[in-house]
Amino acid sequence: MVFRHFSTGGLLKIRRSALSGSIALLLIAAIISAGCLTSPGTPQDITRQSPAPSSPLSPSTGPVGSLVPVSITGTNFSYGVSPSVWLEKPGEAAVHAQDIVVVSPALIQCVFPLPAASSSAGQWDVFIRTTEGVSAQKIGIFTILDERAPPLAWNWSNENGWDGWQHTYVCSNTGTRTGSCLEHGPVIVSGHGEYGSIVTYDRISTRSSVSKTFTAPGGARWSSVTFRGALSPSSVPRLRWLSMDANGVNVFSANATMSPPGNGQPFTIVRSFPPANSVTIQISGGQDLTVRDTSQYILLFDSLTLS
Repeated sequence: MVFRHFSTGGLLKIRRSALSGSIALLLIAAIISAGCLTSPGTPQDITRQSPAPSSPLSPSTGPVGSLVPVSITGTNFSYGVSPSVWLEKPGEAAVHAQDIVVVSPALIQCVFPLPAASSSAGQWDVFIRTTEGVSAQKIGIFTILDERAPPLAWNWSNENGWDGWQHTYVCSNTGTRTGSCLEHGPVIVSGHGEYGSIVTYDRISTRSSVSKTFTAPGGARWSSVTFRGALSPSSVPRLRWLSMDANGVNVFSANATMSPPGNGQPFTIVRSFPPANSVTIQISGGQDLTVRDTSQYILLFDSLTLS
């Protein structure tokens, strides 16, 4: 019988060699699993990874009818790529962001031009697409607010009643006629405002207008105006008139045979207009043809309320 002889030292070397090989295999497997090694034929394309925004929108709300600058945070946003960002809400047209800029791989800045219609108020889904042909990704919620401004009351019962108001008057078709056309006011008389013209010409047109811009706080909006006043009477009321505009759009126009405004009687006019945060009110009055027995074409101003 032949026995092969193994020394203790030789056996120990074999065991150590086997152990080292096992550890090396485990380390290689862990590295590959972690993705640190890739096949030479499949290089990674970091720029085409889908963005993964976290806490993405700041701010996440804005008032209707406004331009809202927004910052979107995330990862893997690419320079040189024009991303698309937009809002969607069922029943409403999509709102596409403007002035989109990739500031860094973690930040996009853009501007949302929010619609002015009250129906746009509510929550909208926010979508982003980094490149053409890549599926859009929903990244959050943006809320459009339609906040009604508290009523603003303006009174001409004190000496500050005309503060901030612009005024203009004109007499037309004077030709070679003899006479005068003078501006009256704006002044405060007996607790009300007065503005208009004093005319000695016969059969000319006169017009006087006042205007002022009001802005509601915090993006809130008004949609109604109430004006109280009186026209000075005319012997030919069908030629005496009053009109009122809100943001350049006529909301009231009538002559003195109608009520309102009436021919010398106090009136109250209530009219609505498209909701707006900033509202310019223009109030005008005049006479299409003046007559000799009437020289004053003046409008009396008591109060104006936006609501």
